[in-house]
Amino acid sequence: MADPANAKMVAMLEKAEKRIAKKRNEEIEDPPRIKAQKTMANALRSGSAAERNLKELSEAILYLAEIGQKEELPPECLRNLAVVFRDHFTNTNVIANAMYALGAVAHTTMKVHTDLWNVMVKCVIAALRCHQDDQLVLSNGVYALGSMCTTSIGLRERVVEWKGVETIVYSMALHEEDHILQSNGCLALARICGVPKGIPNEDSEFSLGILQATQEIQKQALELGAMEVILLAEQKHSDDPVLSRACCEAAAAITTCNILLNDEEFEKLAEMIARVMAKEYHEIETVRNKQPVPPEEQHGLDEFVVAYGSRALGQMCLVRSTDKAAGTHPRFPLVVSGASKQKTLAKAGGIHRMCEALVRFPRKKVVLSSVAVGLAQAWSRHEENQRLAVKLKGVEQMVASMHKWQEDEPFVHTMLHALKVLLQGSEGERNHWYLDTLRGRDTAKFVVKTATAEANDAGNAEMIAEAQEMARQWLPERKHQGPVEEKKEEGLSPRTTLAKAVKAAEEAGGAAPPQHDAASAQRRQAVEAQRQERTLNRSKSQAKIKRLSFS
Repeated sequence: MADPANAKMVAMLEKAEKRIAKKRNEEIEDPPRIKAQKTMANALRSGSAAERNLKELSEAILYLAEIGQKEELPPECLRNLAVVFRDHFTNTNVIANAMYALGAVAHTTMKVHTDLWNVMVKCVIAALRCHQDDQLVLSNGVYALGSMCTTSIGLRERVVEWKGVETIVYSMALHEEDHILQSNGCLALARICGVPKGIPNEDSEFSLGILQATQEIQKQALELGAMEVILLAEQKHSDDPVLSRACCEAAAAITTCNILLNDEEFEKLAEMIARVMAKEYHEIETVRNKQPVPPEEQHGLDEFVVAYGSRALGQMCLVRSTDKAAGTHPRFPLVVSGASKQKTLAKAGGIHRMCEALVRFPRKKVVLSSVAVGLAQAWSRHEENQRLAVKLKGVEQMVASMHKWQEDEPFVHTMLHALKVLLQGSEGERNHWYLDTLRGRDTAKFVVKTATAEANDAGNAEMIAEAQEMARQWLPERKHQGPVEEKKEEGLSPRTTLAKAVKAAEEAGGAAPPQHDAASAQRRQAVEAQRQERTLNRSKSQAKIKRLSFS
């Protein structure tokens, strides 16, 4: 008779062997990037262009776009897209999908394969110029060009070389009513005409070359009518918050470091941004999560329009520095805020809109941090804008938000930078008119305390030295802050009041106020003796420290 335990063991082993055999027979599934390549190749392999299944081809292109947004694809995928342009150039649906795919994979795949840049750019621009009546082709095409320019400065050069700016502007002018095309067009202009993010702001011929090339592109865009199509897009689609954000980005891009714009043109763009920031796109909420909404938060403003607009307003103020030392040190950047642009910005209502946003969105960090970035550039070394922001209580709201989210280090760092710029004043050292007020000193104490804590946490010697320098400049000894103390007579101590009264009586030649009794006099003498002893000990310790430091 067989052992039941052994029989059970044999059965388990047989099941395991069957599972292993099944696994061996199963085909190993390809990773997504290889699967996208094979799917695209299979769609193109089926005979001539006329015999291909266009639905299957479009699905393969869209699958390639989906995978290419997340990871780098093999170069064969880009070559297959070029084949699609060649074989199906007259089919607008297929071409629109192909251009969408190029835009989707630009930041993962195109930036790597530089040998295919010219081919891809030419394919997109040729399709845009050929299919001017098809709004989907135009919309996806300008999206692809914008994505390419975001990916690489070299790709941006190719787009400009093959008349990409002209193609985008004219495509937008042809179809003013298509809000998707207008939005994609504004974003594409923002990517092409803007100063690229991440370029070094110190001594570098590369940086100077990029800045000069950007100014040339801005000049070309203005001559082609980029400013007009941006303003018209916002006017035609004033109820679309997504388009409004794109218009803010485009307006900032064509004005940053642009010396060709006059004050009137700059003011028009700034007024447009201030207008969209004040526009109510949504229904007003009085109850949120079963709780009443505070009166200041009962509005229909779009938080992302306000955030994008605030950053755009600050970015518009930037100009190339004329300082001889510009680019030689981080303290002397290549790009700084221009006083003329800052003044025009305030005239257009930019400072009012940003300070209002701090009140309207006290719980939205994306808005608060964007406003801090914008204000830092708008009031940098500009006393009038600084005074206006303080008057509108923008500084109070920033300090309150820092208290509220003190654990969020990136948020606090952004706010801290803006307040540092304010406290440095118009000369870049000490804001006398603000620091000579009680509120200004309180703000300085908070900034110094926060900066010191941040420096200590980082363990960075340079940051610690910077915090100490801020304390030295902004918070000198109390005896040097006479104007502040003279204004605060009510807070004087009884001893100070008595001393003033005695001095005044002696100067007037009259009798001094009656002094305290003998016991009080003895206590005063004892206190004075202790004070003198502490002073003597302190001077001895300081002398010892000096001798040690020089030995």
